[in-house]
Amino acid sequence: MLGSLVGVGVLPLKEVATATLKAAVEEEGEDGQLVDGGSAWKLIGAALQALADRTSQKEMAHQWKGTGLELSAFFPSVSPLPIYQLPPCDLFALFS
Repeated sequence: MLGSLVGVGVLPLKEVATATLKAAVEEEGEDGQLVDGGSAWKLIGAALQALADRTSQKEMAHQWKGTGLELSAFFPSVSPLPIYQLPPCDLFALFS
């Protein structure tokens, strides 16, 4: 649902991405609950996919670059799994 709202331009991607990172941050410099719980990358991935589906991959990449954020910020800083064991994510294919 959130991804669809970003895709049709109701919600700006930059605000959604920033709010996702700041959600339930208890102390400065720590990951928020969405990031720690592993949901942040899924949420932002769905928003980017919806945006690409409704516009184009080029427009989605342009809007993502406009956020000034890195995709790595949406993954927990301390992952319970080594990076090679994380599930595959088509999100990275959108930028290649």
